[in-house]
Amino acid sequence: VETRKIEPRIVDELHDRGSIYANNHRPNPAVVFLHRTICGKVTGATLRDTRHRSTFRPTLGNKLSAWFAVGDLANANTVVAVESPIDALSYHSLFVGRNDRLAVVSCSGSTVPDELMSHSYERGQGFVVALDNDIAGERGWQKAWDDTVDWSGFNISSECPRLKDWNADLLASHQAIRIAKSQKKTSIHP
Repeated sequence: VETRKIEPRIVDELHDRGSIYANNHRPNPAVVFLHRTICGKVTGATLRDTRHRSTFRPTLGNKLSAWFAVGDLANANTVVAVESPIDALSYHSLFVGRNDRLAVVSCSGSTVPDELMSHSYERGQGFVVALDNDIAGERGWQKAWDDTVDWSGFNISSECPRLKDWNADLLASHQAIRIAKSQKKTSIHP
């Protein structure tokens, strides 16, 4: 919340639901992001080392038909696929106001699972591929497009962060707000 500037309300809500929690495993204490199936069954997790400088980011169990999600995947108007749980939380923090029925799903990588896209297609939901701003993200978008090109009426689009990923965009937005507030204080007329 402090370092990544993710909305505290979202973190508290997901913690209360049991979708995220912290462990104290040594040598790598981590935040655990549970992967749930469409029916809500836990079948995997993504771990993120709380030391922030570690590359310890394993994905355990199923990531093809179960995902970490922010929002109600079954009832969303729009489903957004991102690369990591931090990106899911960041994207949601940035854009929940523009679409109240938004579900942001971590794919645990730059490949969007067919089952996730199929789920959205069957429900007539809009689907946004919002992977990182890099070569892997571009490849992931192209693969998702190619895999669904014959799906008549599937509303799929791409969105890319301005910076490397959605958390970098969220951090930049907070910095811009802080600078604007600072400039406003110094430009007050006597």
